[in-house]
Amino acid sequence: METKGTIIETPRLILRPWRDTDADVLYRLAKDPTIGPAAGWAPHSSAEESREIIRTVFSAPEIYAVVPKDTGEPAGCCGIVPGGTGNADMKQGEAEIGYWMGVPYQGRGFTTEAVKALTDRCFDKLGLQAVWISHYDGNGKSGRVAEKCGFAFHHTAPGTSSANGDTSKVHYLVKRHDGTSIIKITDSMRWDELVVIWEAAVRDSHDFLSEDDIAFFRREIPEKYLPALDVYAMQDTGGRLLGFMSLSDGMTEMLFIDPRHKGKGYGRRLLDLAVMERGIRRVDVNEQNPAALAFYRSRGFEVTGRDATDPSGRPFPILHMELPGAGK
Repeated sequence: METKGTIIETPRLILRPWRDTDADVLYRLAKDPTIGPAAGWAPHSSAEESREIIRTVFSAPEIYAVVPKDTGEPAGCCGIVPGGTGNADMKQGEAEIGYWMGVPYQGRGFTTEAVKALTDRCFDKLGLQAVWISHYDGNGKSGRVAEKCGFAFHHTAPGTSSANGDTSKVHYLVKRHDGTSIIKITDSMRWDELVVIWEAAVRDSHDFLSEDDIAFFRREIPEKYLPALDVYAMQDTGGRLLGFMSLSDGMTEMLFIDPRHKGKGYGRRLLDLAVMERGIRRVDVNEQNPAALAFYRSRGFEVTGRDATDPSGRPFPILHMELPGAGK
């Protein structure tokens, strides 16, 4: 596991280490009697207790304050517990994700967004092979978050004692790494593979393009675009490319997934890399591609402008999209 100090950014959140100065906010959230017992710990009794927990429990590596960008203060907590120290029967190379969200921030999708970011970190950065989530019987909200993040029920442990001394069933869910990884494409010999993915994706989603249009862009991509851009691809265990994106300074220029692998979260993982590691804040989207527009909106991008034609002068309107705060 990596050491503490990591900061993770998602479209709406900053996941960062806890600070002593967060004690008052933590106490305000954690004193609520509906929060702690559902997760197996007692409500906090004072800001001093919250400060001590920040200095001890929350000082462990991979424990994060969940901070919405629109407030700048913690709304909850999430973290990664390595195999052997959590409650699940985990092996080496596995970990458990824990999380809770303060009542004022529930129902806004923050917990799901944070858990997805930590799950990607487990697989893409920490090299883990499986990630677990557990929740006490009756805490259906926690279970629904896990399911939204792609975790599947594994088993139920009867009569497990919580930190409060209560005895309750605990349900365990697991998500195993599918073996995919994100690589940077530096060999032009692989550009033909990217063009094949591009064409398959375009034919699947860009029904407004004619055969002449497709032929034009098929030539332009390897000759004009790819040589000038940074290219990242999703790769399976056999080295086959499943999708790719290309980036310029501050902007996602292309993001295409092989239609046979849609719905597996590969586009989200690529875009999260662009946003969190490359600081990408802008993207242009064909107005006639509603699926792409919905995808970027789901990741926090907002429409900021429109051109009546694409950069090549063809009559395909382009929507300019940015993450809030871009350019400030």
